[in-house]
Amino acid sequence: MNRWQAAENTALRRAFETRRRLSISRRVPLNVYDVCDQLGLDIRFTDCKSLDGMYFRSPKACIILPSSTHRPLGRISFSCAHELGHHQLGHGTQLDEYLPDKQPERYNDPAEYAADIFASHLLMPRAAVLHAFQKRSWTVDHPTPFQCFLIASEFGVGYLTLLNQLVSGLDLLDTQQLNELRKIQPKSIRSKIWAASSSSRLFVVDSEWEAPSADLEVDDFICAPLGCTCCPSIAEHVADEPTQSIFK
Repeated sequence: MNRWQAAENTALRRAFETRRRLSISRRVPLNVYDVCDQLGLDIRFTDCKSLDGMYFRSPKACIILPSSTHRPLGRISFSCAHELGHHQLGHGTQLDEYLPDKQPERYNDPAEYAADIFASHLLMPRAAVLHAFQKRSWTVDHPTPFQCFLIASEFGVGYLTLLNQLVSGLDLLDTQQLNELRKIQPKSIRSKIWAASSSSRLFVVDSEWEAPSADLEVDDFICAPLGCTCCPSIAEHVADEPTQSIFK
């Protein structure tokens, strides 16, 4: 076994051990910020465009992340899980610079590779992904862009992050299917769900939603089944469509 295989196996084991330690089933999504809180890690957000994430090992370990001014919320969530991976894998202080096409540079380092594997399988383990499709009577081997968008919302990750996990992490789709799904941009999917949201963040919540929460910010939209209600101090009802209600 080479060092890359060893790093991958260790990362997979630690991801599953983390869920088990916190009594989180492999069949459900989780909130990575709640996980960090339960493990005693502070989370801090900073206005730093060049930062992808930082893990600071000290007597009081913390994770530093970029704000949503610079990254999509799904990307920040994955970065948080990546930095948590450094913590759970026993790595020292790590600073990850933002690289738009980061794969070649990042994967020169087994520690960075392992942290990505940890993040992918902590957030999107096979059992949870399969369950998310099956409970909706969707076929995971031929998903539609909307189905992937909704499930990515439930798992708190980006659309492309879920697609990459379906192909590279779980071997549930082939490269040709990935390329076809990647042709459809999240903006286009959002506009088909609700036309007014094409330029805004939109989270889709359906009756099968099992995530413990959804991390939202001011001016984000929520698409929920028709008839749902929301606390007025948190979000306002802005529209009703034939099968869904929209909140802001």
